[in-house]
Amino acid sequence: MNTVGEPSKNLFDVLLEQVRQVVREAVREELRTARNWSELDTDGLMDVKQAAAFLHETPSWLYKNASVLPFRRKVGGSLRFDTRGMKNWLATKPR
Repeated sequence: MNTVGEPSKNLFDVLLEQVRQVVREAVREELRTARNWSELDTDGLMDVKQAAAFLHETPSWLYKNASVLPFRRKVGGSLRFDTRGMKNWLATKPR
């Protein structure tokens, strides 16, 4: 039943609105549970702490070896580490 002046919605519109609501809630949940925005960017740059955690190394190891790591970048005066480069490096690194 709809009130006077309110257009009636067909079944498709009702279902579409329900799907939109489910998607909105899923996106909100993903954004809420991400610790920071950089976790959402899987091909961006990481700082030393993030890269150390990603590589299972210490930040001091990264600083000591930065000059020979092919995925390190200088941004301003800071060291950053390319995520895609680290993934490639790990894939080709002998075990």
